[in-house]
Amino acid sequence: MTPIKSDPAGPACDVIGDISASIKLPRLLTEKAAAEALGVHVDTLRAERKDGHIRYIKIRGQVRYTNALLVDYLQAQERIECPKNRPPEKDDPEKSADTGSPSTETVLCGAELGTIVTLDKHDVHRLTQSILSKRS
Repeated sequence: MTPIKSDPAGPACDVIGDISASIKLPRLLTEKAAAEALGVHVDTLRAERKDGHIRYIKIRGQVRYTNALLVDYLQAQERIECPKNRPPEKDDPEKSADTGSPSTETVLCGAELGTIVTLDKHDVHRLTQSILSKRS
């Protein structure tokens, strides 16, 4: 197909006969091909899509993926190792030589001692009865 002659108004009015030559479209992958590229099962990919973790393209009811969408998904899944999970460094002056624990006082997680109300056996019995009793 030959291009239609351009309008004197300028190149913005040119009509190109072969659209595929002028527009570079990304290659669309099926769910099966995308799952193979990621190294996961198709069901895993579907679950990630339904949970909103991976973006996709839907054309006439069919789900498709591009390489760029797969790369974005992989980059979002990248995890950095948490510093507390790394083995302690032996030359750290703040760590005790014997145990590797910090020489300063550690902060305890959770409620402080004595701040949680403990129930006696009578309170526990009444609470159990109210939970297990039949409602009328």
